[in-house]
Amino acid sequence: MNDHPTPLDRAAIPAILERLYGDAAGHTFHDVPPEPEEPPEYEGLADLLAVVRQLKQAVRGLPRDLEHVYGELTPASVHNVIDRLPGGLGAGDVFIDLGSGIGKVCVQVFLATAVGACRGIELSAPRHRQAEAARQRLQADYPAIFAAGRRLDFVQGDILAADIGDATMVFLCARLFGDDLMAGIVRKMATGCPRLRHVLSTREFPFPGLAVSDTLTVYSAYAPRGESLWIYSA
Repeated sequence: MNDHPTPLDRAAIPAILERLYGDAAGHTFHDVPPEPEEPPEYEGLADLLAVVRQLKQAVRGLPRDLEHVYGELTPASVHNVIDRLPGGLGAGDVFIDLGSGIGKVCVQVFLATAVGACRGIELSAPRHRQAEAARQRLQADYPAIFAAGRRLDFVQGDILAADIGDATMVFLCARLFGDDLMAGIVRKMATGCPRLRHVLSTREFPFPGLAVSDTLTVYSAYAPRGESLWIYSA
């Protein structure tokens, strides 16, 4: 008899995310102000100075290290990714999100698939606390989906130092990840993830031993018009 929990009806998942995250379920920026409006035409010095003030106001508060900026995928995009995964996600799989923010992608994958474990790694302590609070609420409200030893975990720390050796699938919302960080992630996966089957990345990058098996368009707070996500498979 298979007592592994069945995935939830997708129609119910947005309401669960809203219950867990409140206003943060709207997939807005979590460190970055809105993009500046198109600068107006100017004719003189006073107009030019006004434009400069407008642009300075628009970018005030941007973090110096853009690798720490994130914008999680919309629920529809996450479902689209799940549908395109070769072989799907089953009880033997471990899904790891490197740079998991407040955890919405991990939570949605945990709810919408039969995956055995989901784990999010996030450097920001405030985001991690929000992810962990959501996990605790989810487990309290829906204990049945944690049956059969299923795990949903969030770890606060450096993704290059985190233990991901059990991963079968790694997700990278990596649009703003620098080359050095990406190269470090590749080295980590190449030497320490013997069960890895797929890497999902919003940045095209060479992953040794993996080849692109699919490309699709996804949407997020910082890519409302869409961006590419590459699926790399062994």
